[in-house]
Amino acid sequence: MEFLRKYRKNIFIASMTTIFLVLIVPLVINYLFTVPALCRFLGVDWEVADALSYYGTIISTIAAIAGVFLSIQYAQKNYREDERNRIRPYLALTYFRTKPKYNVFDPRDIGKEDGEEDNSQYKEYILEKLYILISPDKVDYKDGLTKNQIQILKTGGALWEPTQTGARLIEKLYLSLPCECENVGNGTAIDLRVSLYREGKDGDAIKYANMFTLQTGKSIYLHIFSEEFVKEICGNYTLCFRYSDLIGNRYVQKFSVELGWNEEKQKYFKSVDLIGIQTTEAQ
Repeated sequence: MEFLRKYRKNIFIASMTTIFLVLIVPLVINYLFTVPALCRFLGVDWEVADALSYYGTIISTIAAIAGVFLSIQYAQKNYREDERNRIRPYLALTYFRTKPKYNVFDPRDIGKEDGEEDNSQYKEYILEKLYILISPDKVDYKDGLTKNQIQILKTGGALWEPTQTGARLIEKLYLSLPCECENVGNGTAIDLRVSLYREGKDGDAIKYANMFTLQTGKSIYLHIFSEEFVKEICGNYTLCFRYSDLIGNRYVQKFSVELGWNEEKQKYFKSVDLIGIQTTEAQ
């Protein structure tokens, strides 16, 4: 509709011209051959079919020339646009996350002037690793794991559990799905956001983690993790990426993640569909 409103004048002129050339002029030619000539000079030996054929040839020639001209104009416009896109700069903004570690009870931090820099007590960093933590009641996003969670990964779930007589070794069932997401396309992904949600449960309350900008050939590390792999977290999940290209087009790419219980083998299983379906999001 916007295209019709923008070019309504040109469309009207083109429509009227087509009606005139295709309908009106042939009718006029046909009518002139039924009228006696006013003088001998205006008399012709043609048949009306010859006249219409000659007129049709002229119209076809003009249309062909116009088509070639428009094709050349369109090709030149695309060439200029491609040239501009190849050399056009584009600025992508990524801000640093901060992690203050100031301790008001630490004597080393007392007496520092405001604005005095202390790298040991303050950290700025870009989010390069995203940990997606699944629990029975929610999905959360962190930039790191706790010491206990790291210990579970290091030992493969083997942990010592205190008892009254000492300790016993137990095997903890946990979920670990580390993966890497790489931009293998031709352009930078702007305003990249990541979410993991369970189908049929989370509804509209879907939280996103902002990853910001992902340049071509660059990658981000994702790790889906749960301290306890139990039936309460089983289900069909969707790992969703939302991002834009350099000219503002928006895209959605989804990967299916399944967590379940195999009744026959009496064990939990996990699977990820590595072929994500990309769709264009409405502006």
